[in-house]
Amino acid sequence: MNATGNPITIVVPKPALADTVEAIWDWEDSGGVLPVSLPSPSPQIVLHYRAPMWSDRRRSPGYYRCVATGLQTGLVNFRRSGPTGAVLVRLRPEAASRALNANIAEFADNNFALADVFGQSGVALLQEMLAEAKDSTERIARVEAFLLRHLRQQPVSIFGHAACSLRRNPSQSVQQLARRFNISRRQLSRGFTATFGISPKQFARIVRVGSVVSARRKGKVSWAEAASACGFADQAHLIKDFTGLIGAPPEAFFRKMHNENTREWNTALGESHFYNLFLVCSVNISECKC
Repeated sequence: MNATGNPITIVVPKPALADTVEAIWDWEDSGGVLPVSLPSPSPQIVLHYRAPMWSDRRRSPGYYRCVATGLQTGLVNFRRSGPTGAVLVRLRPEAASRALNANIAEFADNNFALADVFGQSGVALLQEMLAEAKDSTERIARVEAFLLRHLRQQPVSIFGHAACSLRRNPSQSVQQLARRFNISRRQLSRGFTATFGISPKQFARIVRVGSVVSARRKGKVSWAEAASACGFADQAHLIKDFTGLIGAPPEAFFRKMHNENTREWNTALGESHFYNLFLVCSVNISECKC
């Protein structure tokens, strides 16, 4: 899939990266647009080559430029410090360690300086090349080349396969998942948490809510239809989980995100692997009411 527009370009990676990277987003904007990020099961590499960005991420709030982030368990708001220029790489959770050569559990709800992962000189050079690139095609190619140089080939662990299974079917119980992989429930829970930084139950909850967000953004489905399609017992359970993770009921949240100035950009994001990200002119989630 290729989604283009101003200021968004989203592409799937080249085949050599497809087992590790789900999608790459190039974003350039000099206006007042702000991103809002919902919970996500997918780690990311984020490269800001213009002004730094500020986030209220739970474990490492503040300004940043080039970071890796892990699984995200809550809503994150951002503030700009100037013109935005960024490349975001969405990693597959089961294979993120191939790109980052690190324990992904340490990255959960965290901004982890990319220089600590790949070295200061390499990241600084990449940031400079992104700033000098003539267009999004060149920037994405630079990032792909950088990732290929650092990519490690390693097998997916049993807990990585469990994460894949939950992404396909988040309605599975931990006991069902443990039986599927012929290990005890305790082994699965402990190993999964050690691998990803959150429990399999919490991971499945994030996937279910993400599936609802994706379904809602791609088509005009009711909340009841979305609940049924995404494995919730009913609409009430959907609202409870959505509100618990994001801090606002789904109808109020989506109403707050709707803005004519960003509709086209958000449509492109909603149809991509970055469905959990919104661009808004201004938003205060605490103002959302039932």
